[in-house]
Amino acid sequence: MRGGEERMTSDHEARLRDDGRTTKRPAKILLVDDEERFRKSLAQRLGMRGYAVEQVGSGEEALRQVRRAVPDVVVLDRRMPGMQGEEVLRELKRLVPEVQVIMLTGYGSIESATETGRLDAYAYLTKPCEMEQLVTTIEAARQEKQYALARHQLARVESKSLWARAWGTSGARPGMVLLGAAALAAVVL
Repeated sequence: MRGGEERMTSDHEARLRDDGRTTKRPAKILLVDDEERFRKSLAQRLGMRGYAVEQVGSGEEALRQVRRAVPDVVVLDRRMPGMQGEEVLRELKRLVPEVQVIMLTGYGSIESATETGRLDAYAYLTKPCEMEQLVTTIEAARQEKQYALARHQLARVESKSLWARAWGTSGARPGMVLLGAAALAAVVL
């Protein structure tokens, strides 16, 4: 790098390797905070760590952004003009249940932490927060999103009718196996 420029990288950053193959894509983070200076500074610091960061200044903007593109993790301020963080969290979970939300607040309390947990936030952190703690929490939340997606997918598969489960899907046709077994039994008997 030139002139002392330094680019911090990590294992979660998407890079093009020498052989042309790519590694994991960067985590998509939506940063929601009404304090513009704090939001921009945090977005820059997360960007230096290899995250793809979108930033908005209100809960309403966050909901519009999530409807356009679902992030891996939302870092959400609790106290904002207009919609409060808890309202935004409730609506985010209604829209996209698997999205993981980290509540980051300068006004923490036991009551708000309890309410945030009840609304299924991944974590509740207070400002100021150490960057390493936030990055560790983001990575854990990103992993939890993958587990949540798998749980939601499993629930959709389990909710199929008996006929749909017996017939199967592309590449997995238990219905065809049963039909073959029935045909074999008919020939043998």
